[in-house]
Amino acid sequence: MQQTTIPSATDGSRFRDIAIIVALAALVLLPSWPFRDLWEPDEPRYMEVAREMVVTGDYLVPHLNGEIYPDKPPMFFWLAAGFYNLGFGYNGGRMVAALAAMGTLLLVYAFARQSMRHPGPLLSALITLTVFLFLESKAGILDPLLMFLVAGALLCGYRALQTSARRRTLWWLGFYGLCAFGVLTKGPVGLFLPGLVVLVYGLVNRRHVGGGGWVHVAGVAVFLTLVAAWLVPALTVGGQAYRNEILFSQTLDRVVKSSSHQKPFYYFLGRFPMDFFPWSLLFLLAVAHCVRCWKRGLSEVARFAIFWFAAIFIFHSAISCKRHGYLIPLIPAVGLILGEYISSGLKDGFRWPRWHRALLRTTFALCGLAGLAVGVTIFFLPWLFAHSSKLRHVQDEVAAMLTPGVLALGVIAGALILLLSACGFRATGRERHLAAVGWLIAVMVATSLIADLYVAPRLNQMKSAVPFCGQAKPYLDRADRVYLLRNDKDGLYNLYTGRISMPVLREDADLRQAISNDSKVAVIAQREWWDTMVGRSSGGTDVVIDRWVGSDRMILAINWNPETGELLHTLRSHQPQHAPPRTRSPSQFSQCDNNRLPLRRARDVST
Repeated sequence: MQQTTIPSATDGSRFRDIAIIVALAALVLLPSWPFRDLWEPDEPRYMEVAREMVVTGDYLVPHLNGEIYPDKPPMFFWLAAGFYNLGFGYNGGRMVAALAAMGTLLLVYAFARQSMRHPGPLLSALITLTVFLFLESKAGILDPLLMFLVAGALLCGYRALQTSARRRTLWWLGFYGLCAFGVLTKGPVGLFLPGLVVLVYGLVNRRHVGGGGWVHVAGVAVFLTLVAAWLVPALTVGGQAYRNEILFSQTLDRVVKSSSHQKPFYYFLGRFPMDFFPWSLLFLLAVAHCVRCWKRGLSEVARFAIFWFAAIFIFHSAISCKRHGYLIPLIPAVGLILGEYISSGLKDGFRWPRWHRALLRTTFALCGLAGLAVGVTIFFLPWLFAHSSKLRHVQDEVAAMLTPGVLALGVIAGALILLLSACGFRATGRERHLAAVGWLIAVMVATSLIADLYVAPRLNQMKSAVPFCGQAKPYLDRADRVYLLRNDKDGLYNLYTGRISMPVLREDADLRQAISNDSKVAVIAQREWWDTMVGRSSGGTDVVIDRWVGSDRMILAINWNPETGELLHTLRSHQPQHAPPRTRSPSQFSQCDNNRLPLRRARDVST
């Protein structure tokens, strides 16, 4: 077997490594911003909470659609509101997630440098970047920020436990401080995850680590001070209902008896191969290597990463509420374990070379098949949309998008993935192990760019709520009152129409009373709910917009004549009894559509 001598890292190589990490992270995390709006459900909801903070000036208790939002603490919303004020607009939440993700990669690099030789630290960071689940950091959601805070707390905790470390008191205080910020980001899990890892690691290695002693009293004081500085006044202002939600329903109930996202204990085992692709197969071999070398030269950082991965994985498997994004905080542990495995293999030779080569080849084969499937699927998309009854409602939009040039680019994108996979497969056969890992990283970066620059702009035309809101805004500006009918997309329509509050109508009687009021009323609703609750007896309203937003067919109904401004139920009360109710033909809808606002990006919609 070919063995490679790995030189030690110098200051120059360290700065070069950091530049590579930041550049590739920007290439993976940022390109989608100009090409897609915020997609439901979480991105627009979280950004709307931040926007309402800015508009109302209330930064203490988060609000959504004008009502108290008890689901999450305010840390993410504070940061997103800050970037909103700095000019990032609706990308404020995505900026928080992107910076947190980049910070996590640099923390992984700093972690690995403590015991791994070059290029182990760089590989650890780049493997972390190209884990499939890590790509969720492109979205403006809370989990990347929690991942960064957990990784930072664990780095502090690890350093504090080392008896040879300097300024151990400051490391412990940093651990408790970052745990407090984690709690302010996503509740008690911000303390449970890093606390569980440090506690288990410290107990297992109690003979070789420093406990800290009385410094924990100061650390707990720091933690309680930071959390209480927000929690006490927020609970006072929010009232009893807010206290019950933020302290119990959103924490203990989710752990013990979650009302949503209930999954069996093996849920994450089933998702692991896909969520951690393309490193999931090689990760199994890396764990076996680390276990075998537990007492024979395994780096202490890799040993700590084993506890990191196992503790968080078991914790989330044990609780009742499970979502695949919950595992994002353990992705850095995967990068560290694989970085140790590959760097030690490059230096001393891989322990199971046939298995290593076979699993890498299998991974490249799967990547190549994915590229082939992408090219073939895009080539046959026109036929698929023309003959699928389930996709018929978006057939016109798709037909306008799938020009010959667009189809050709899609086929080329699939061929590029196939080519990169073939190069990696060939490098694996020649036992060029570092080159093979580089090709696998290249496959994931290329796939990410294709998704951002080619797929996202096409999907955006069907998934975005901006076209609907742009068309609805002239009507909403003229309305005296705007309602949502049985809304389950909190914040989506507030964000893109600039409205703080849209009361939700849930009962038939409330809806009929609203549209028969002596004021101009507009109602945003799913077509299915509107037909169920109003049906054919909608004599007091006109549906002026009817279009798909993602998987929902949304309508805007108004109770006045848009040309004269007169209320429809008043006009129709003076019509002869035999006169049919005023209706709109499909051709009239088309004419109205042509006079609506053009498609605008999220940042262009006035707030």
